[in-house]
Amino acid sequence: MQLYIVRHGPAGNAGEWAGPDSDRPLTRHGKQVILRVAQRLADLGLEVDAIITSPYVRARQTAEILARTLHRADQLETDARLAAGFGIADLMSLLADYSEVSALVIVGHEPDLGQAICNLVGAERLKMKKGAVALVDVPDPHTARGQLQWVAPPAVLAGHGPVLE
Repeated sequence: MQLYIVRHGPAGNAGEWAGPDSDRPLTRHGKQVILRVAQRLADLGLEVDAIITSPYVRARQTAEILARTLHRADQLETDARLAAGFGIADLMSLLADYSEVSALVIVGHEPDLGQAICNLVGAERLKMKKGAVALVDVPDPHTARGQLQWVAPPAVLAGHGPVLE
């Protein structure tokens, strides 16, 4: 299985947000960043079988942009296991549920996604920037082992200047 791991795009400042953190949306800039990232992935011919997102608004918005751009809106699902606090047990459960697919996108949050990648590939530390995408080859979705193929920050995928956190 090709597992594409996507951190949500830039969202509003948590310290300035009055509502629940789960309702904090992408900024206008964040939507633009994710659209450019999604367009680049589409240009590269990315084909996926399913896109699974955290229920948090900023992650859902990121996943919706990806799904529309990749022409996979009908393959988009929300899964509470990807909410903040996501761990390796949640990842293994998700992979087992989607073990029949050959390419899966998950959209979530840091530090959870970086730690999940580390757990899969045996790395010590990896931080996903907002809007970053990683590809991990998971030969057997029933084992917690994979090989990191690449990690790309949004500035590389979007083809523009650096994106600040």
